Amino acid sequence: MDPSIKHHIHEMLSQGVKSLTDMKTHLSEFINTKFGASLPDASNRRYWLTDRGIINHMQAALAKQGELANNAIAVLCWEKLSELSELSHLVTDGKTLQELDETL
Repeated sequence: MDPSIKHHIHEMLSQGVKSLTDMKTHLSEFINTKFGASLPDASNRRYWLTDRGIINHMQAALAKQGELANNAIAVLCWEKLSELSELSHLVTDGKTLQELDETL
């Protein structure tokens, strides 16, 4: 797959394109605009992906976006844990919750 096609699929997904039919339309328009009169041959799978190829790449791109979202959540959790660890110096062995509450 040509890197520009891969990038365009990612871009279209980020803009909300989720159906195969819509993605095929966008890819066709992209290729026609990019190459104009010198279009690659229709059998050239580097540019003209099969339906299965488009679907597979859409799924992989969405999974990768999910990983990025999960990483962002992990960073937020880490920041919150760091804040809590700064307060942990108030917690010592042997104190009850009531004693800790009175300390705060």
